[in-house]
Amino acid sequence: MSWTTPRTWVSGELVTAALMNTHVRDNLVDLHDNVPGCRVYRSTNQTISNNSETILLFDTERFDDDTMHSTSVNTGRITFTTAGKYHVGGHVQWDTDATGNRSVKIVLNATDTIAEVRTGAAASTTITQSVSTYYSFAAGEYIELRAFQNRGGNLDVTAAVKSSPEFWAYRRSA
Repeated sequence: MSWTTPRTWVSGELVTAALMNTHVRDNLVDLHDNVPGCRVYRSTNQTISNNSETILLFDTERFDDDTMHSTSVNTGRITFTTAGKYHVGGHVQWDTDATGNRSVKIVLNATDTIAEVRTGAAASTTITQSVSTYYSFAAGEYIELRAFQNRGGNLDVTAAVKSSPEFWAYRRSA
């Protein structure tokens, strides 16, 4: 099914099942099924150097409905092929360490931070961080999920089944 320009109904017109299916049901299905989005993840740990903001790289796609991510080129990017307002976000789990701070942020076009979360370390506790925002993107713009830590040495963002690291974008349907 594809989008059909809704008709203008006139007073006294007989509403048939065929008309309702074409102009209402099919358009609702099209809106629901054709919403661009993707969710990607990394299947292995990624080491984050001390005091170094690092782009997280993603090697696997849970889904990609609009050719927004590549697993071979610029694997840290989600690129918007369809302009619109999107909910974007990411989630990471850090290896346990009781020193330093952690941050995760979403960066637009390699320059502008559009969302960020910061957390201090905690003894004997795995730190998880989620960051998200709702933002309007033009076609061709891209986002990256970046991690930072300053514990005094390297620290891993750990791979955890279905939760870390994950990165996503999903366009609002209307």
